[in-house]
Amino acid sequence: MEKILPIGSVITLKNGSLKVMIIARYPLYKYKNRIGYFDYSGCIFPSGVTDNQTYFFNNDDIEKVWFTGYIDENELKAQKVFKEQIDKIEYPHFTIEEVNKIEE
Repeated sequence: MEKILPIGSVITLKNGSLKVMIIARYPLYKYKNRIGYFDYSGCIFPSGVTDNQTYFFNNDDIEKVWFTGYIDENELKAQKVFKEQIDKIEYPHFTIEEVNKIEE
């Protein structure tokens, strides 16, 4: 399993120029009666969430990590739970390419 980035981490996506701050991990994504999940959702940094603009992406979509969010004992416990539970998620793990095909 790849590293799980904490909330507040700031990244750049592949083929992207804007910085994105992670605001959720393993969020559900619904489109046209299909529900799946991504590794993360985020907002543009430093603007934050505006007009309900949220971006969904996976570890593989990350080009660069500019800043790693706060990590304490609670974060470490949460990451342990994520690693233990990830294989039990019943929804499909979406990719950006897959969702783009759904939206066409």
